[in-house]
Amino acid sequence: MNAAGLLATLIWLGPPTLPDAPARDQAERADAKDLALSWSGPSECLGADARARVIERLGVLAPELSIAAARGSALVKVRARVEPAPASGWSVGLEIDGPQGPETRTFVAESCAVAIDATALVLAVAVDPVEIAARIDWRAKGSLPAPKPKPGPKPEPEPEPEPKPKPKPKPKPEPEPEPEPPSSTETSSALLVNLPSSSEDVEPVSLRARVGLALVGGGGYGPVQGGSAALGLRVAVLGARWRWALRGIWLPPVQPTLGERGRARVDGFMIATGGCGVPHAGPVEFPLCGAVEGGAVRAVALEPIQNPQLATQPYLGLALGPGLAWAPIERLALGIGVEATIPLVSGGFALDDQPVLDNAPVGVRALAGVELRLP
Repeated sequence: MNAAGLLATLIWLGPPTLPDAPARDQAERADAKDLALSWSGPSECLGADARARVIERLGVLAPELSIAAARGSALVKVRARVEPAPASGWSVGLEIDGPQGPETRTFVAESCAVAIDATALVLAVAVDPVEIAARIDWRAKGSLPAPKPKPGPKPEPEPEPEPKPKPKPKPKPEPEPEPEPPSSTETSSALLVNLPSSSEDVEPVSLRARVGLALVGGGGYGPVQGGSAALGLRVAVLGARWRWALRGIWLPPVQPTLGERGRARVDGFMIATGGCGVPHAGPVEFPLCGAVEGGAVRAVALEPIQNPQLATQPYLGLALGPGLAWAPIERLALGIGVEATIPLVSGGFALDDQPVLDNAPVGVRALAGVELRLP
């Protein structure tokens, strides 16, 4: 064959026919699944089990989606990376490559199970946001329509079957019992929000009573007209917002003047019982107390007074006042209190039938102490 014949043959055969590129892409997309998911992370929240649970949740949220293998062909490809969060829980990063282009989403979940549920919801919304939003709305209203079937090739019309004789009517079956509602232990596919109950924000009030043993000391003015010191013990029953105490104090000897006659040695004791309201802010307490106090005051004249005799004066009065306490640990508290002492009976001491030392009409006493709290 000469060159002209070869050229004519080539022209007659023409160039080889290649498949159209857009048609090939359309065919590949028709065969592709909706979603391909790969899952990676620590062993606590990793593996085929976690990926299978995400796919299971997707089947509940969007049953019409088709899922490909982890590295299969799909319209939307997702790479999920799960890592422990710095504070607590799990940090989830999603790299989504779909028709709208690549995008990245991150969030933090309190547990691996919550991370799986949230990942399924994000992926369902990313593939078909309108359908998922309508589905969640339908679930909130109590009715859920069947998922829309994916469009496919129209089937060829089937030939009409030949008419068959009508069968005899069968007896109606008994109605089936209605299905029981799902138990509370099953996972709900609706989007739930857990709100903390109000009891978590309110500090519980303990009804347990405790015992406090305190050593107190201080001083003030009274019960006679003069300064005095005080040293004693206190036993208390302690509640969450209250206190009831029994206190005994000794008044060490003092030597007030008896005018121009000389001096006297005066001492005594007091026993008080009463209660307190005890508001507090953390370890700091603010007791406000009232008590009934009784006891005795003794006095004896000193030289140069001749033939001195010991005299005793009974005492009954009220003790009212605020305090301040700090409990750095559960079993120990440091406190201070100031109280006004109001005698309910008048009295005093006389020398040769002449009053020389009277009770103070109102006294004041400041006491500080350390308390051991049991148990």
